[in-house]
Amino acid sequence: MENEIIDLVAAISKIDTARSAEAILQEFRSAMARYGLRNFLITGLPVPHDADWQREILGDGWPVDWYNRYVSEDHFQHDPCVAQCRHSPQPFLWRELPAARLSKRSRLVMDEAAEFGMKDGICVPIHVPLAGPSVVTVASDRIEVPTSTLPFIETLCVHTFRSLAGLGTPGDGGGDEPTPLTARERELLE
Repeated sequence: MENEIIDLVAAISKIDTARSAEAILQEFRSAMARYGLRNFLITGLPVPHDADWQREILGDGWPVDWYNRYVSEDHFQHDPCVAQCRHSPQPFLWRELPAARLSKRSRLVMDEAAEFGMKDGICVPIHVPLAGPSVVTVASDRIEVPTSTLPFIETLCVHTFRSLAGLGTPGDGGGDEPTPLTARERELLE
């Protein structure tokens, strides 16, 4: 366990010193590879039935063919992982989704993910005040991660999400430059 803590601190340090989304995602990918997790998606979860959910993606490490299939088949609307993340702050393994409660369409999403090499995964829901839920999901053809390792994976997922979300773009309040106040905001503060 001591080595896992050292690896976690090293990965977080590398993510903290990364200066771009690409560098952050490369460090995250390397850290997840230690656990045999090759595929990931880091995204916000807009309201249900939002046809443009892809605008919320912060990091896409899915196989290109799977992403295209997921979008073309509108799987987002039926993804049981998305539904679970909206209602629970607890990380979960895909295999923990109650099979008896999955709709036919939800089972199809999971079956097709397996066809693209993502037979099992871990979802880390992230609930941010004054914003909709988000998720970091990591997956592979199989997961053989000891239960004691899951908190390390969760920590890396949350830290990576926060690092990516904190990059921001000029003028959105997420960068180094302060966002100028509007005339009305200045008036109210006087």
